[in-house]
Amino acid sequence: MDLHDPTWRERFIAIAWNNDATENELLAALDDPNVCVRHAAAMHGNATERVWLKALSDPEWTVRETVAKRPDLTEAVMLEAMRDRHYRVRLAIAENPCSKENR
Repeated sequence: MDLHDPTWRERFIAIAWNNDATENELLAALDDPNVCVRHAAAMHGNATERVWLKALSDPEWTVRETVAKRPDLTEAVMLEAMRDRHYRVRLAIAENPCSKENR
């Protein structure tokens, strides 16, 4: 996996198509300048609570919304997403099946 490739598409593929991506690789991908790479990290099947919480601090609201839509969030991540400054992130967490189970 090469997160240092100069083309964003290669960095995206390095995350999105890597079933063995580690937490540290996903955390590193969240620092990528390209929003598509950051989305791939937030959506990855191996993402952990640490990855989700870091993604919730992304400057792009769509990355934060991606996290809020995940059906496998922890309570800590849901609570953090509920405090988001963008209404679409808060709406996504309100509509998330995880939050409905915990009402």
